[in-house]
Amino acid sequence: MIQNPLPEDRVLRAGPSADPPDAGKHPAVVEKADETAAQAVIAVGGDARQITVIRSLCAAGCRVAAVGLSGAVGLPAGVRLLRSLSAADDFVLSSVPRGAGCILLLPLPVSRDGGTVFCPLDPEARVPFSDVEEAASRLPGVRVLGGCLPDALADSLCVRLGTDRVTDYYTLEPLLLRNARLTAEGAIMTAMEVTDTALIGSRAAVIGYGRIGQYLSRLLIALGVRVTVCARRAESRAAAEGDGCGVLDLSRGREALTALFRGYDVIYNTVPAPLFDAGLLDVIDPDTRLIDLASYPGGVGGPSCMRVIRAPSLPGRYAPRTAGKIVAETVLSLIGKGAGSVPAPAEGKEVPAL
Repeated sequence: MIQNPLPEDRVLRAGPSADPPDAGKHPAVVEKADETAAQAVIAVGGDARQITVIRSLCAAGCRVAAVGLSGAVGLPAGVRLLRSLSAADDFVLSSVPRGAGCILLLPLPVSRDGGTVFCPLDPEARVPFSDVEEAASRLPGVRVLGGCLPDALADSLCVRLGTDRVTDYYTLEPLLLRNARLTAEGAIMTAMEVTDTALIGSRAAVIGYGRIGQYLSRLLIALGVRVTVCARRAESRAAAEGDGCGVLDLSRGREALTALFRGYDVIYNTVPAPLFDAGLLDVIDPDTRLIDLASYPGGVGGPSCMRVIRAPSLPGRYAPRTAGKIVAETVLSLIGKGAGSVPAPAEGKEVPAL
């Protein structure tokens, strides 16, 4: 329960850096302005990336209300802060022509706990999935966009609205690739922060050779790091060898993993499965740092220790403005072109860090 509820129609006053970006800095956004000018958007929750998305939507001419963002800094003037989704009806009715649709914009990731929307910028906010489902059923012509939608919520929304009005933008390959590049860059920064040795001349292992593993390995090699890739698929190991990496067969299980625990300065895990249990962590070299980049549930099933650095959501923490711009361009594309024109969802099960 929100202890100090905001007025239903409170408008956030802009801070020193809260003005929408000018046209010269965001040509892609300006190109979409005519297509999205009549669009009403209710943005729910999210971290600093969501602020950049909202700024881009406002620059494109959208009318935006926000739920679960009362502590956000840098929102444009005119964004209306709502205390709950139940207040969205009046906003939509006053913002768009009768019969026009609206966008219910959920963050990336949509949730951290599997039951409520992720609202780190408003600690007192609580937006359960049931509120999202009710709002989606109630708001006229609504489309729901969200990043990494939980299966149960996505299924419920599709039943209520139809699959053409529910989009998980975190399944789109262009966004996944760009997000993976940011994750790789953030992973390099993380290693510099948690080790006391230079990367040049060091040894690193990368577990998994999907989007993140490939970008990360190439960056490490460019920095003079000797890289070993541990992957299950023969095709992935062959690709890693072609990129100049040593390889280990991850299908050998614990045998392959224990081979990494001597002589490596950093081990990066990109596989979202609990590969490392307490027994494996006990035998890791004291000077080795294991950096877990995988999305929930991560790759470390054992207890936390000084050798393990959990580093999910690097794009949102390391480069929120850049990561937000990537999401914003995707959202604007979805709004402007319609669900039938967007890039196809990515194939496979690997999910880069959020």
